[in-house]
Amino acid sequence: MSYKLNQTDGTLLVDLVDGSVDSTTTDITLVGRNYTGYGEAFNENFIKMMENFAATSAPANPLRGQIWYDTSAGRLKVWDGTQFRGTDTTTYAALKPEMVAGDLWIDATNKQLYFSDGTTEFLAGPSYTRTQGKTEYDAITLVDIYGVDKIVGRWSVGNSTVALVSKEAFTPAVIDVNAVLLTGFPTPYAIKQGVNIVPTYSDFYWNGSATNADNLISGGISYSAASFLQVSPSLPIATYQTTNQHLHINNDRGFLTGDVSRFSIATDTTSVDRDIVLTALRDDANIDIQTSSSGAQSSSFKIETSNQHVGIFNSAPQAALHVGTTASNGDVIIEGNLTVKGSNTALEVVNLRVQDKQIELGINDDSSLLTDAQANEGGIILKSSGLDKELIWKNSTNSWTSSVNIDVADGLGYKINGTDILTINELHSSVTTASGLTSIGTLSILDVDNINLNGSTIACTNDMSLNINGDITMSGTTKIRNLATPGTDNDAAHKKYVDDIYKEHDIELSVDSTGLTDIQLALLVNDLCPSTTKNNGVNARVHCTSYAGAYTYNATDGVSKSFTAVDSAGVQNQSVVTDFSFTDVSDTVTLTVTRTLKRFAVVAGAWVWQEDLTSSV
Repeated sequence: MSYKLNQTDGTLLVDLVDGSVDSTTTDITLVGRNYTGYGEAFNENFIKMMENFAATSAPANPLRGQIWYDTSAGRLKVWDGTQFRGTDTTTYAALKPEMVAGDLWIDATNKQLYFSDGTTEFLAGPSYTRTQGKTEYDAITLVDIYGVDKIVGRWSVGNSTVALVSKEAFTPAVIDVNAVLLTGFPTPYAIKQGVNIVPTYSDFYWNGSATNADNLISGGISYSAASFLQVSPSLPIATYQTTNQHLHINNDRGFLTGDVSRFSIATDTTSVDRDIVLTALRDDANIDIQTSSSGAQSSSFKIETSNQHVGIFNSAPQAALHVGTTASNGDVIIEGNLTVKGSNTALEVVNLRVQDKQIELGINDDSSLLTDAQANEGGIILKSSGLDKELIWKNSTNSWTSSVNIDVADGLGYKINGTDILTINELHSSVTTASGLTSIGTLSILDVDNINLNGSTIACTNDMSLNINGDITMSGTTKIRNLATPGTDNDAAHKKYVDDIYKEHDIELSVDSTGLTDIQLALLVNDLCPSTTKNNGVNARVHCTSYAGAYTYNATDGVSKSFTAVDSAGVQNQSVVTDFSFTDVSDTVTLTVTRTLKRFAVVAGAWVWQEDLTSSV
């Protein structure tokens, strides 16, 4: 009959079959009725419970309420049905322990308390370390000369009081309780309203400026020094005064500059529109508006009074309007129409640039258009001492005709209806038929759909399928290289992949371990699977069978003898053996068989015993 094992709350844990053990339902071995070798399981169960399953990793099959001693954290934990929770939430240590939500850690080195929310550790206090000394702002109580308690704030740095803050002025009493708190203050004591610096720190300053100390206040409005333009004659000549506000001269006389008023900006009160007038007040004085580029001053707009010339980016204009110089850009852009009156227009330029996208030829004075016959032989002619170079439209062929070769620049080609036809080294894909071809040269590249043949390389932009009805025969000694790491069962594997899988693969062995130590078993494992063929960390699970017992065989149990009395010299009657008979002997040999499961691992290139596991049989 099987055991029905219930938990404390009465729920069925497991139905344990006779003659078996269960080592997976819980972390102790459950032994069924009449199981041979139950003693080892029972004893190991006691050991596990005495140790509280002490290990670096948690028990695999815990029950609610089960206790586990975490050897890596050095803490006792209990299973709450979901996770192992610590039984002691406070740790006093120099190094931060592994913390869960609600844990407290007292830093033994810095004498500070931290708490954890399960993700982050927070400093509870104090804010300073032991080596930093008391550095904080706190409240203290002083007793004044009338015996009244006064609450003040205290600033401390490195165990020293540097300042006291009080909301009122008072005189502390000269008593011991005050003397401890007022170290550095002379007697008789006097606390003022506000911040009281300890006199020991006579050089104590606020690192910064009070706002009102730097400003002028008028009518309750504060004005900074930057709000004013200084006119003091003591200022150096090179000192500039700057304002970010508008400067308004509220009269028509405007603005004069120069030591004898050489230039003015004013309003012409005699004009209808009250024009703005810029005037050079000295006779024959030119006006030169200059700008700076790359640190150099140059004339941007020059009015030359004596010659009545105006120069734009020309400091010595030679005409009524002179734009640019021979050394600078004299380009002129006119947004409106340009009308040039005269019989000839001469363009003395190296290159003629026309912004309009089209140049129209053959338009009559009245803007009427020529007929095709009238436009015949129209075009562009480049005159030359040799033959003229012509690009002429001919009515008879309705085509442009060139008298010279047309050499297209590198990277360009010929198009028809906007489609590329021919470039210097390519007949484009728009040409789909070449029915007149009888031969082509040696191809260096050939594209067929998604397959590219280039030299000895065949490339395919998608997966390639080879539909071959016969065998593939390799000539000579051939290798297939650069295989990817296989992802499915049908993928080919490369040698490194197979070697790496073997080196990482754990092994399982079953051996007769009678009389062998763990070190000898490690040597046996190495004989069967050399450690040099495995990576560090690979495990070997070795099922060991050990025999013990003794058997003594009594040969007389199966032998029968008969005796006969023999007369010796008529004096003695000696008994001698006359016959032997043998019968089958039946005896029972009892051997003790011990089965264990051991785990070895490759450590530093050698098989080393790691732990004894529980055998399932």
